[in-house]
Amino acid sequence: MVDEAKASLQAAVGEVQLNEAVYYPVWEMSDNKKLRDLVMDSYIKNDVKSEAMKSHGGLEAAHIVTDYPDLVAVAIGATDLNEHMTTEQLVLEEYETLAKVMLRTLQNMNI
Repeated sequence: MVDEAKASLQAAVGEVQLNEAVYYPVWEMSDNKKLRDLVMDSYIKNDVKSEAMKSHGGLEAAHIVTDYPDLVAVAIGATDLNEHMTTEQLVLEEYETLAKVMLRTLQNMNI
């Protein structure tokens, strides 16, 4: 698939060089469910629909967790439309709800 993408790019723009050193770690779900459960509870208490409780994101968190393996992390964000396309956009109306979810989660953590 990488070769096909490279060939398509070369046909469109000319010479293409891929950086083989780029590493995108896989984010394994932690056995520690406490933080995840707190976040999920915050979503539910803010009346967020269950289909919204998923994330396309997490790349940055995966890099951080790779560097700090004892860290427990979750990734939350607004709905991403047309991801990885030039028309990619986030649903900005969801940010107020995300702020409430984060605040409720921190309050429940007694921070």
